[in-house]
Amino acid sequence: MPKEKKAGGKSKRACALEKQLAFDAKPKYKNKANKGGGDSDDSDDEGDAYVGATSGQTFDPKIIEVYTGVGKILQRYTSGKLPKAFKIIPSLSYWEDILWMTQPDKWSPHAMRAATRLFASNLNPKMAQRFFNIFLLEHCRQDIRDNKRLNFHLYMALKKALYKPQAFYKGIILPLCESQNCSIREAVIIGSTLAKVSVPVIHSAATLMKLAEMPYSGANSVFIKILLNKKYSLPTRVIGALATHFESFVDDSREMPVLWHQALLAFVERYKNDITKEHRELFKVLFKTHDALLLQQAGDTEVAQPTLPLSVHVIPPGTLVESSKSMDDTMVWSTCTPTEVPPQNATIVENTEQNILSRISMLSILREQGFIDEDEFHRRKKAIIDELHAPASSSRPYFHNATGMPLIIPHAPNFQGFDAEEAIRHTFNYDTRRWETSKVCVVLDETPFAKGSLRLVYHMHHDSADDGDKSSSYVAKLAIDPDEDPQTYFRDIELQAHCGHYADLYNAHAPPKRVHFIPAWVLELTQRHGALCAVERYIPGNYRKHNNNFGSVSDEDRNTPQAFSHFTYEASHHELLAVDIQGVGDMYTDPQIHTLNRGDFGKGNLGVLGFKKFLATHRCNPICAYLKLPPVNPKANANVGTVPVQRLMASDKIQDAPFESKHYYEQAPLLQKYVAQCRDDEVKLRRTSTHGERGCLFCQCSIQ
Repeated sequence: MPKEKKAGGKSKRACALEKQLAFDAKPKYKNKANKGGGDSDDSDDEGDAYVGATSGQTFDPKIIEVYTGVGKILQRYTSGKLPKAFKIIPSLSYWEDILWMTQPDKWSPHAMRAATRLFASNLNPKMAQRFFNIFLLEHCRQDIRDNKRLNFHLYMALKKALYKPQAFYKGIILPLCESQNCSIREAVIIGSTLAKVSVPVIHSAATLMKLAEMPYSGANSVFIKILLNKKYSLPTRVIGALATHFESFVDDSREMPVLWHQALLAFVERYKNDITKEHRELFKVLFKTHDALLLQQAGDTEVAQPTLPLSVHVIPPGTLVESSKSMDDTMVWSTCTPTEVPPQNATIVENTEQNILSRISMLSILREQGFIDEDEFHRRKKAIIDELHAPASSSRPYFHNATGMPLIIPHAPNFQGFDAEEAIRHTFNYDTRRWETSKVCVVLDETPFAKGSLRLVYHMHHDSADDGDKSSSYVAKLAIDPDEDPQTYFRDIELQAHCGHYADLYNAHAPPKRVHFIPAWVLELTQRHGALCAVERYIPGNYRKHNNNFGSVSDEDRNTPQAFSHFTYEASHHELLAVDIQGVGDMYTDPQIHTLNRGDFGKGNLGVLGFKKFLATHRCNPICAYLKLPPVNPKANANVGTVPVQRLMASDKIQDAPFESKHYYEQAPLLQKYVAQCRDDEVKLRRTSTHGERGCLFCQCSIQ
């Protein structure tokens, strides 16, 4: 049979299907005698007909069968074309009733993203508003409640919904705030889509007016702050409404939350010159009510040049802000960032008693808002009080672990239904000093669960029976910069292997607690144009950083990590020092190494300076004494923390392990392939060394 000719870009069969579905989708009335005056042949089907939840109309069983089947497809939909029966729904009169037949609450996130794209493009703003409010918003909120994060495809669906800004505001933002049960987590995640998209001022201004008229809530302040930070030139009426909103708290004697202070600060900084004189006078009273110390900083000056209240000054810098620390320090989004006890002559705010009280008060607010739990509150409160009573001569730096309430929970997802992909694993064998490759099959999560300043961290599933590792849960760390130097991955893996070797030597002396470095390897994603990532086993638990590469020591000051660092320095004959010790328990990862030859292992190697910084702050503990290491600033109270059963080990001294300043990552087959390819490109493209050109990372050829 010859193929059917296409008309208007569609086959005749497709056109016929759409016409039939459109006809069948018309409502069938229950009382057919009133419509036609006679008996109906379809009377036997009346019992099985579907009554629309919105319109109350009865639909033909045929259409019920079709769209029930469509719903089953959407429940397992991941990619590809949508069913034609689904695509015509926006053109139907009773589209909402038809949509309910597909059971949208059971759609996959991929299906919701595709449906949002379809309905946002084909519905008018009023109808799109109903779709966003009834279907998209509830799907997103349920996903956040279930998983403590938002699926990537639902996040992209929200961004697509912003193409109809009026419908987005009326269907998602305003109902969310009016519900009075929107959590801070939901507001921050959904608001983040709004912060990254340009929206016309007319719609945002109208939304700000509505938000200003609502009763206060944390979600309300989140959205006000996000819209104010878009730096619109708002109408005078909207500015006045916002000023009135904040002035309503003049007579409110309670301590306002951090989010309220942040929204107030955003308003004053942007629109300080646009408010009237009457509003300025009320703002002075507002600042005086909620922070008496504000007047000490602002004096009698006009609010045209306001000073941030002290209660906002002492907000931990990481509150609701993604940390800029290294990747492994940002496994959760924290409510605090590492701070150091400054030396006596530091040019920062002094730890006066008033400042201490203000910081403790802010901790109470963070606890009430749910950002930190009770244990975190008491731990950080104790640390603040200790700073107040610390001797002025103390110059030993400490940092506090970021352990606040995460916005993204780093638990492994259910990989059932995910597509596996082939990849190549590159492993460094420390015993043979050779790089080995093998083919593997892995499954990567679609969304990163953590983000650092340089890397994105994904959950990964990998079944392997040949590496002796029974675990199948891993983490994959991918560079944010697409031009990341591939050598970095191989260098870091080799560095961690060196630390693992010294950990084995340390454990051979039977210390109270053994230490381990998680085996890591480089993964080449062949189906993603050869993208690279660092992979290691996923270790659940509380992640802690015990010291860094500049001499800082955790406030917990555990004996085992500090003794191990000291051990590497002595075992290598003062040629190597392992620092940046961090991980879960005594399972460490992502360390750093200082060497005499400062050129080893990247920029984190501070050489002799790193040695000096460590020795200046290290306090030898009972484990150092047990290993018979030369004492360095012994602790006054030697019986605190982990203590060996025997005071001294049986051996006369630790095993010597001089550092071999030779690297093998350049011998990795993949890097050699890159170097060869780079040299070939140099010949083909005739690249010449001229001013303003950049050099190749491998063979130092010139790249135009």
